[in-house]
Amino acid sequence: MTKEIYSKIEDIIVTLKRPLVIGINGAYTSGKTVFANNLKQYLQDSGLKTQMIHYDDFHHPFSTIEWSDDTEINAFYNRAFNPDKLVQEIFAPFKKQGYINKDVACVDLGSGQYTNIKHFDIDDNTIVLLEGVLLFRSPLVQYLDYKIYLDITDDEILRRGRLRDVPKFGEAIMDKFLSRYIPVQHRYISECNPIEISDIVIDNNDYHSPKIVD
Repeated sequence: MTKEIYSKIEDIIVTLKRPLVIGINGAYTSGKTVFANNLKQYLQDSGLKTQMIHYDDFHHPFSTIEWSDDTEINAFYNRAFNPDKLVQEIFAPFKKQGYINKDVACVDLGSGQYTNIKHFDIDDNTIVLLEGVLLFRSPLVQYLDYKIYLDITDDEILRRGRLRDVPKFGEAIMDKFLSRYIPVQHRYISECNPIEISDIVIDNNDYHSPKIVD
C-alpha cells in the first residue's frame, strides 16, 4: 500500500511546475521522517532529483528560548522553531532565483549551537521535501506547493513515544508528550487546520499499512 501512495503522489507532482516544494507534516511520532525518506528514495528511483530539508535543523537553540515568561505550550508553539531563517536562507532565494547551492549553519540540538552545517543543492528540476511539525502556518505555508499530512491519534503518539523515546531519555520524557507535544499539536490543528488545507491526508496509525483518507 505504501508504494501505491508514493506512486499516486508521484503521478500528481510530476504535473506540477518546478521548482517544487512538498511539505510533509504531522504530529510528533507520526512517521514524517521515515515517510519523507522513503518518498525521496522512491522519487530518486524514478529519476527525479530531490533535496530533503528537516525542519528540526531550523530550531532555535533551546537555550535561547524564554520559557519563564510564558506557558510551556505558548513558548514552544511560538518560539521553538526559526522559520524566518529557513525562508531567508533557502526558500526566498530559491523561489526568486530558481536555484541555490550553498552551505547553511543549522542548529545542533545536542549542543544548542549553529554548528550543524548542511549543504543544499536545489535547481529548477529539484523536488524539495520539507518534513516536520507545525509546518502549515505562516510564513512557511506560502512556499509549499503540495502538502501531505500524516494523521495519527493521541494514543498512538503516546505509544510510539514510549517505544522510541523512553529508552533514550527515560520515563520523564512522557511528561513532555502530555505537557508540550500533544497540547501544541492540538493548538496547531485548532488554529491552522492542517488536515483541511492538505492536498493529501494519510492515516498512518498503522505505518505498515497507511491509508489515504478521502
